[in-house]
Amino acid sequence: MDIRLSVFPTDKYPKMIAYTNNYKIRPKLANQLFVLLNKSSQVSDRDFPYQIIIENHTRYLPYDRGRAIEIILDYISHREENRIYGE
Repeated sequence: MDIRLSVFPTDKYPKMIAYTNNYKIRPKLANQLFVLLNKSSQVSDRDFPYQIIIENHTRYLPYDRGRAIEIILDYISHREENRIYGE
């Protein structure tokens, strides 16, 4: 399943560098991640520099939660990449 994570500067974090990462992870893991993000904001705000798109669902996160999800996505995608290509 495809996940797109975008980071952009906001009024609260004006020095952030805008970038976008695309992740491809298993649907079961993506669904579990969506459950974690279910209570996140669906409306963009100046305090939410992270945007995560899972399929057609868009969520906005504050910096601390967004950074935590980004670290989890990096870990999951790297681990699966090693498993697929390491064998």
